[in-house]
Amino acid sequence: NTEAAAPGNGNSTSTGSGSSSGSGSNGNNSLGSSEPVLNYADWEYEMDDDDLIVTKYTGNDKNVMVPDKIDGNNVSRICKGVFKDNHQIETVTFKDSEDYHGLWIENASFENCSSLKKIRFPGNTDLGIYEEYALNCLNLSQLEINFNQYRYIEGALYYYNGSKWSLRAYCEGYTASTYTVPAWCTSISAASRNLSNNRYLKTINIHANCYAMNKQWNYYEYKYLENINVDSNSPYYYSENGILYSKKNGALTLMVYPAGKTDKTFNVAENCTINCYGMKDGLFANIETIALPTSSKIAQGTVEDIKEYFPNLKTIKMKKGHPNYENIKNTLDKIVNVVEY
Repeated sequence: NTEAAAPGNGNSTSTGSGSSSGSGSNGNNSLGSSEPVLNYADWEYEMDDDDLIVTKYTGNDKNVMVPDKIDGNNVSRICKGVFKDNHQIETVTFKDSEDYHGLWIENASFENCSSLKKIRFPGNTDLGIYEEYALNCLNLSQLEINFNQYRYIEGALYYYNGSKWSLRAYCEGYTASTYTVPAWCTSISAASRNLSNNRYLKTINIHANCYAMNKQWNYYEYKYLENINVDSNSPYYYSENGILYSKKNGALTLMVYPAGKTDKTFNVAENCTINCYGMKDGLFANIETIALPTSSKIAQGTVEDIKEYFPNLKTIKMKKGHPNYENIKNTLDKIVNVVEY
């Protein structure tokens, strides 16, 4: 069960909506009931050779059961967008498989499901879950899973690829303020968007042998996060004052400045380059002062667009003797106050 073994998205040979292939309800979920509703008529699907691919859930129940087969065919894939923008669903339960088979749950199968709180994955299934299967599901806080390549621990879903464990997804509604990466987890990058979307998470602690989250591009704002702490023995990263830098040959590059920090001054680490290309405009609205040591620099493109990233920036303080002082002062004259210290 590896990513490469996922069934292909070939040309479908037929389409349809589900009809009853077993006992099911009428789909009318009574208010207050927590029992999952199995209604075969609520599912649209395609056939790709022998693979039944679910393309859309059309029901209106709060607690939904996903069938293991429709019209006698095993459900082999849950497509991107199957539950997209469904604001009624609170729980999703996958029916345990009658016949052992592979089931893949694609990226964004659950997207913008504002009421979704819990997912129970199926048993007796060769299960594959894509990295961003649940995006912008801000109340999702519980998973149940029983398959040897996955572990669910305190909001975090981990995946084993045959040689190592990594964080596959993080529940965006899990309310813990701190996430400390377990020593056996080797990477958290796959869950970067989930970590960025979680409004409760304030601190992430990363051990020395773990790859961190993705750089702070547009998709990864980390606007609620306040601190990222990395073990000082990490060969890949350096953290100072909760700010994450990538490390290569002793030089640092800004990777993630947690946008939930309330500090008004950004004291840049030594021997560092600040390059905000690709980051979202207005991301660092709290920062009013940047303090730059002589060994560090701001990329020219970032200097020229400084107000796009730091809209409330008033002052850049540069260590006396900084080689780029005149250039930055001339470039930003009348935009921000550039001074020596």
